[in-house]
Amino acid sequence: MKNELFLRIISSIILLPISLFFIIKGSIVFNFFIMTCFFCYNYRMAYDIKK
Repeated sequence: MKNELFLRIISSIILLPISLFFIIKGSIVFNFFIMTCFFCYNYRMAYDIKK
């Protein structure tokens, strides 16, 4: 449990600046980022459902 919390905090620290960069950059780069996040989320949900 503690290890999972640590990994979530680290991933948030890494993803926050990347997300802000794509939001500020905007347009096609932002759309690509949103699509990538969407596909990663769907992959993870499919993996969790199969478990």
